Amino acid sequence: MKRNVLSLFVASSVLVLCSNAFADADCQESGILEANGYGKIEVMPDTAVLSFSATASDMNSKEAKDKVEKQVSAFVRGVRGFGVDNEDIISDSISIMPRYEYVKDEPRKFTGYEAVRAVTVKVKDFTLIEKITQAAVDSKVSEVNGVYYELSDVTEVKKKADELAMKDAQDKASRLSKGFDVDLKKVCSLRFSGNAAPRANYKAQPVAMNAMASDSAAPEVYAPEKQVVESYVSVTYAID
Repeated sequence: MKRNVLSLFVASSVLVLCSNAFADADCQESGILEANGYGKIEVMPDTAVLSFSATASDMNSKEAKDKVEKQVSAFVRGVRGFGVDNEDIISDSISIMPRYEYVKDEPRKFTGYEAVRAVTVKVKDFTLIEKITQAAVDSKVSEVNGVYYELSDVTEVKKKADELAMKDAQDKASRLSKGFDVDLKKVCSLRFSGNAAPRANYKAQPVAMNAMASDSAAPEVYAPEKQVVESYVSVTYAID
């Protein structure tokens, strides 16, 4: 006779007795116990990512482009002077767009071209953040879009979070089996999920570079916070 289904929710674990949940013989003929585990690792980031934008306007598109290229070239030279590798300086392709002024009941008026080029710099030495930002100011790069932190390699941290999640699920399954006087036979299914990368930690909002260049402006303190790597596991056991 097939057993009736009985669901018991304790903590974040579920005990379910059923007969036809899985194709495997043991899983098909036995009751089922499912436990959910969670693992979390907090870790300090090791890389700062700085994002800047160089912009320039001119009635001539080539002049607008040349102005931006001059800004970016000067900025990149300054960053290289701090020992930053070329592969850690990423310059997007330049975009040039016509600009118009719109006045009600009047034809639109062409006001010139705007050229924009984004530059991203990655550094592991956080003491360089202020120097690189100042280099952008000196090069007349118009905006800093933000600073955030990341882990260059999350693989080992993710493994540790997975191990914690598995241990959590195993402990819950063991407590449930003892509490309901059943025996764990074999694992019928496993499911993993979690954040693929730690949450980004933004430390600056977009601001105009000319405001940052003020002598009276207070220096920005660049202090990263710990980032969280999470893992979730769901395991299903056959039980007697």
